[in-house]
Parts: sequence; C-alpha cells; structure tokens
Amino acid sequence: KSKGSLTTFQYLLAGGIAGAVSRTITSPLDVVKILFQTGSQYDSMADAIRSIMAKEGVAGLWKGNGIALLRIAPYSAVKFTAFERYSPYFQDANGRLTPGRKLVCGALAGMSAVAATYPLDVVKMRLTVQSAENPVYHGVLHAFYKIGKDEGLKGFFAGLTNTLIGTIPYEGGQFMAYNMIQDYWKDSIGRPMKVYEQLLAGCAAGAFAQTISYPFDTVRKMQ
Repeated sequence: KSKGSLTTFQYLLAGGIAGAVSRTITSPLDVVKILFQTGSQYDSMADAIRSIMAKEGVAGLWKGNGIALLRIAPYSAVKFTAFERYSPYFQDANGRLTPGRKLVCGALAGMSAVAATYPLDVVKMRLTVQSAENPVYHGVLHAFYKIGKDEGLKGFFAGLTNTLIGTIPYEGGQFMAYNMIQDYWKDSIGRPMKVYEQLLAGCAAGAFAQTISYPFDTVRKMQ
C-alpha cells in the first residue's frame, strides 16, 4: 500500500521486522560498543572482537541478541507507528513536516518507544556486559527475577531519564535527517529513491543522530 494507507497493525508489524533484522545484522558492533562504553580495557575494536571470540566463540558477538530482539522488535514497532500517527498533528498547511517539526515528532515517537520497552533494554545491557567466566545472570528470565528481587521495580528503570533525554536528539535527529534527505531527493532528483539509496540515506541519518546523542548513551550505559 502507499504511505498513509497502512493500518496500525501493519505499521507495527513492518517496524518490528525491520528492527529485528537490522539489530541482528549489527549485533557484533553493538556488543563491542557497549563494552567500550562501560570501561572494558581494549586497545581497538579489532582487539575487542578477537578477545570476545577467544573467550566466548563467535556466539559471544551476538551475546544478548535474544533479549535485544525481544526489545528492538516492539521498540521499532512502537517508534515507527507513533511517528506515522503523530505526523498529521505536526503537518503544516501544505501537509508537510518542516525539519523542526520532524525533529519534534521523531523525538516524541522515540520517547514513546523507550517508555514502552525500557525494562527489556536494562536486561539486555546487563546480559551483554557481564563476564562470561562469572555471570551474574543466567538467562533472560533469571535476569528479570534477580533484578526485581535485588533492586525492586526501580532497577528496571535505572538511567531512564538520561535515556529519554538522549532519545530527543537521537530519534528526533534521525527522523529529521532521513526525511530531509528524502525531501531533497524528491525535489532535486525527481524520482523515488532506490533500495540502496534508501539504505545509504538511512546510514547517513543514523550516523548524524548517533553522533549528536552519543554522550547521553555513554552516560546511561555506565549507570
């Protein structure tokens, strides 16, 4: 269907599948990034990857991916659905979103997704950073049980404020940058973007958003 004609369920399904596929593909990079952010001592990304594979095998590069998928699928589903549903309220008289309104709409969509899935993110992070030789948590269910038992409900929302703040520049910047690239392409090139062009546009938008929000992400993962 054309944009705007999908049902809420279809937006949720498409967003969830897209999020799950992209998360699985990039899992090794995310594992290494989290280790660097939490103070692990590695000289380089290559050194971190070699060390993980030596201690945990190839599977170590996908450590925590199961819980990450449980989190990223609903996160992406809520985010993209929320953006589509919020967009009509921010459109101008011509039915378009200005860059500033795209940023606000994207930020609200991201914050909605964070609020809906944050406990899953906490469990994913704890499973990812723990030592393979002396693990604190033995699987997803045990992590939920132990965090709840030892820290109570607040343990599942540690760092939420910083995450919400970081979501504003990240998700807002990502949606704004990607939609600005799409608008420029439509106005200047005069044809729809091909698949690989959409991929490159997404990479550029993601790199921009990650750069401006990275300090918030680092602080959150150190908590």
